[in-house]
Amino acid sequence: MQFNSIIWSGNNLFNVGLASPKTLINIHPLWTNELIPLSQWQEYKKLQTNDGLNLRAWCKKATSHIKSKIIVCGQCNSTMMVCRSFLEKDVLSTWDCILSVSQNKGHGQYGRNWHSPPGNIYASFVFPSSFAVSNKSEQLSWSKITSLLVGYAISQAFENIKIPVKLKWPNDLILNGYKVGGILVEEKNDVPIIGIGINLDSAPLQKELFRKNYVMPATALNLVGFNFTPLTFWEKIYSDSIKIIKKTVELYSVSKLLEVLSQTMLWGGEEVMVILPCEVPFKAQIKGIANDGGLILQSKTGKRVIYSGSVFSPT
Repeated sequence: MQFNSIIWSGNNLFNVGLASPKTLINIHPLWTNELIPLSQWQEYKKLQTNDGLNLRAWCKKATSHIKSKIIVCGQCNSTMMVCRSFLEKDVLSTWDCILSVSQNKGHGQYGRNWHSPPGNIYASFVFPSSFAVSNKSEQLSWSKITSLLVGYAISQAFENIKIPVKLKWPNDLILNGYKVGGILVEEKNDVPIIGIGINLDSAPLQKELFRKNYVMPATALNLVGFNFTPLTFWEKIYSDSIKIIKKTVELYSVSKLLEVLSQTMLWGGEEVMVILPCEVPFKAQIKGIANDGGLILQSKTGKRVIYSGSVFSPT
């Protein structure tokens, strides 16, 4: 799937910092490398809200004919907020995406702050409300595991470029024992919005990540030998992820995908430390994933399924 990459200037309506190819090249060296030469960009006059407001923007000349959009914006509160605002104004369609250079109110699971300096990936996109499957119960089942489906697709997209990222239940992306990204799912008027954060250039300090004496250390892709730029990297990962999502829904049942995930996710079948709200941390073995996306655990007190919380390696 190809995208028309658009830089939107921003305005007070959406509380987004002003942006253009000329201003973004000074945001971060990775964006400088991404946007030069400036001659590849041209004014784009087709970005319009449902109340007739023309949004000033620029697009790549080579992709200006493509309908599907990745809209790049300056600093914002969060890409989820911008995505919701654009949906209300009919600027976005299914699979369209917002990519911000930085966020000042980015958040992850349970509203935790997501460290969001320039140089990393902060994206949100419009997910289908449903899939065209003949079995209505299967359609409902897919909607219950949206985060896992997206996580599976993104981890496979990383595999396509020879980066062995694994999904850690329920929504973390892990590379060789280090967190490099996370996934967030929210809904607006029954339309799922998916938020993705990927550490490309920098990662939070370990002291910022402690949670009840357990921590999943973080790193960034370019800190471990890669040399990616934000827009080009995201275009590749996102395009491949969409293809994988569509193919998975077409060829797999929900139970088949969960079987695959149970075998391929981080620590599948292994003993982990489980941290749940209002409970003492405990050890349990991961036995698989339930049909509604819950994590099946076997502990000393018996088998149980959890739907929130965190798991860590006990060592």
